[in-house]
Amino acid sequence: MHKTEEKLILETLREEVEGRFGRRIEHSKDCRLLSERIFEGTNRQLSISTIKRFFDLISSPFNPSKYTLDTFALYVGFDNWNSYTEAKPPEGNEVSEGECCKNWKDKFHSISESSIPAIKYKSRYNPGRFIHRTFAERYFEDFIHSGKTATVLVAPKGYGKSVILLQWLDTYFPGKNGRYNDDLVCIIDGGMFFGIYGHSQNNEVLDQLLDFDIKKNQKIFSDLDNSNQKDYYFLIIDDVDKVYPVREKLYQIVGNIMQLILINKSNTWFKIILTCKPENLEIFTSLVLQNPLLEESFYNVDFHNGNYFDAINIPLFSRDEIKNALDNYENALLFNLISLQYPHLFKVISNPLYFSFFIENENSYAKGFYELDFINQLVQQIIYSPPFAEEKQVLIKKFLKLCITQKDKSIVGKGNLLEEINCRLAYQELIKTGILYEYFDPFESHGIYLKVSFASNYIFEYLLVKDLLKTITDDTTLLSHLFSEYKHDISLQYALLGWIVKIAFHEGNTEFLKQVHHFMERQLNTIDELNGETMPGSLRTIQDAFIHCLRSNSNSSEILMPWLAKSRLGRTLYFEEFFDMDNLMFFPEESLNTFARYSNTADGEMVIRFLRFIKGFYSLDYETCSLEFEGIKGIDFSSLYKPYSLGYYFASYYLYATINNNRINNEMLDMIISGSHRIRQKHPQNYRFVPPFELFIIYNMNTCDLFEEVHVIAEYIEKNVNFTQMNSSCFYQFFKLCQARSLLNSGEPKQALELFRHIEIGVFPAHIRHFMELNVNLAQIDFFNYQRETSRAFRLLYETRTLAKQMGYRFFVQKTSELELKL
Repeated sequence: MHKTEEKLILETLREEVEGRFGRRIEHSKDCRLLSERIFEGTNRQLSISTIKRFFDLISSPFNPSKYTLDTFALYVGFDNWNSYTEAKPPEGNEVSEGECCKNWKDKFHSISESSIPAIKYKSRYNPGRFIHRTFAERYFEDFIHSGKTATVLVAPKGYGKSVILLQWLDTYFPGKNGRYNDDLVCIIDGGMFFGIYGHSQNNEVLDQLLDFDIKKNQKIFSDLDNSNQKDYYFLIIDDVDKVYPVREKLYQIVGNIMQLILINKSNTWFKIILTCKPENLEIFTSLVLQNPLLEESFYNVDFHNGNYFDAINIPLFSRDEIKNALDNYENALLFNLISLQYPHLFKVISNPLYFSFFIENENSYAKGFYELDFINQLVQQIIYSPPFAEEKQVLIKKFLKLCITQKDKSIVGKGNLLEEINCRLAYQELIKTGILYEYFDPFESHGIYLKVSFASNYIFEYLLVKDLLKTITDDTTLLSHLFSEYKHDISLQYALLGWIVKIAFHEGNTEFLKQVHHFMERQLNTIDELNGETMPGSLRTIQDAFIHCLRSNSNSSEILMPWLAKSRLGRTLYFEEFFDMDNLMFFPEESLNTFARYSNTADGEMVIRFLRFIKGFYSLDYETCSLEFEGIKGIDFSSLYKPYSLGYYFASYYLYATINNNRINNEMLDMIISGSHRIRQKHPQNYRFVPPFELFIIYNMNTCDLFEEVHVIAEYIEKNVNFTQMNSSCFYQFFKLCQARSLLNSGEPKQALELFRHIEIGVFPAHIRHFMELNVNLAQIDFFNYQRETSRAFRLLYETRTLAKQMGYRFFVQKTSELELKL
């Protein structure tokens, strides 16, 4: 008997039981009385709960048992259930399309009701706090309209595969308002497949997954296929690779799924969505490669990549997604702290598994967040965690040893790694959790084709440098080792240099940090190598690490900054044009005094006076501003040689005029143009890490809202200064934003908006990144306000104010308050 026919007969039986009983079965007391009547009439016992389930007073995934059906049939005058069904055939042999769809919906609703709570539990799903993946909605929409039958979300444990499925359910299938609320959705948790199968007796689709039968399949879908309704049927299996832990059995169920896909390839309403781990994708791949029609049926799955890590099709979290998540957890300040002090940490927490660990430990950050404490915790509790914690440590120790002793410093052969150690289960655990990944290298000349690498370079580099620090205890030997042993892998050499600086700061080892600088000075042939784009990468790495660590380690900063101010290299890297504007408000005063004592040139005097001047300006300490400005006025303009010190000279005049609401006469504009001409005659400016003189002047005019002056200098730049090579740079793009803002505020909104639409500002250098972000945000707010994007403007105002407070820039806090009143 077809299941739909059976359902109609059951409805008829309920009506006849109620007719014999004499009233509707609606309450517990009705069920209790009916149980007594049935026992009196048939001498058979049915419990009250059984009667409730039969009359749908309580929901149940189980079909009525044969005993229950026989008893009810006996009660209404038949020998048993079989005789009842023979005597009561349904009216007609066909079921309406609507009834057919309703039957399927009811059937799959009971399966989904069992699976969804389990999926939510295992993924710790919290709809108010989870990261809403922007890519996920595009993925779903593109899959639906792709004409493909199936897709697989491929990612290691902890990447959020299950949560993405739940996001789709919440977005597309939430009852009346969902776009696909009338469609058939069957979601199965692979880990509890057999539990669901046991409760869902005679479910044809579940049968097909275990034992595919082409004739049964055709019968299952024939009614839907011929239906005039254009509903979709979604079969969703989360963790399909957990249905069977044994790979041979898993191969069987994947084979049945492939048969389902093939036979329904022309059914545009049939969609299969699966999730699995990368190392199990090869089971799909082996079947797909045997049949090209299968590959055509899959959306966004790479079956040809021997590198399982690259087969992952769930992207890492973007910074915006991380920021939104921390906002949900009411911890926006932590995002700004990481951006300011530990920006490289985003490489770690962009991994969904590591971000989950980061969030779970947020309470421990109340007393202060330190990057290395977090990394140490993560290594101990994620990588070296049970099961097989001891074996994992042995395995990774051998991995690092192989990396140190071989030419390829970050990749090892699988055979070499597992040779002579009994760690295969630990190895599989590290693969499953996405810590390690393996791939096939067909070009290997030594016959070691299966290679193993860390999924996170950041974690690998940290573990490797910790191992090196244990092995090599002499400071100079360690640095020499990095430069000699890693000369063929420059990116890894730079990464390890950065790590040893971070670890030394974390341990308060200022003597070692001084050794690092002494070593770098000996490595450089001439100080002229430190100009803009020609700065050696190793030195840029050291400078970047020092900048971020000086921000987060105030005690070390008090010791090191005055020491650095004594050397020419230190003055160049941490003062002058590379001064850390992001940490301006917190640099120790003694370092500025030391810099003043050791810089005996006009450029040196200009630098120190300007630093003190802008520190007063941006902290709203106008007394200090006035004092330092008097000294700046006494400097002979013609004695300044460096482009940046010329920029400091003119910027101070415009910033100081703002304090007193004064205007600068046109002679100053003529001097700026003269200064620009003088610089171009002497030498070309580098602009990869510092803005050119002319753009620096524009930036400060923009700060002062001097729109006419911006327009004048911008016209001069476009006619006389060739910046074509830097059109896409962050410095040039911000210059165009300042120019657009001047037009907007000078009665040229059409031209301003056209210019604004083409501006794409990238990432600024580390020493000015967040200071420039404040300036960019305030300029953009003008445009959002003009275009009546008020909510966007308010959101950016809030972010800017929060960042400015954290950096100690009271000037920008005041600016945001003024703009808020205008909005």
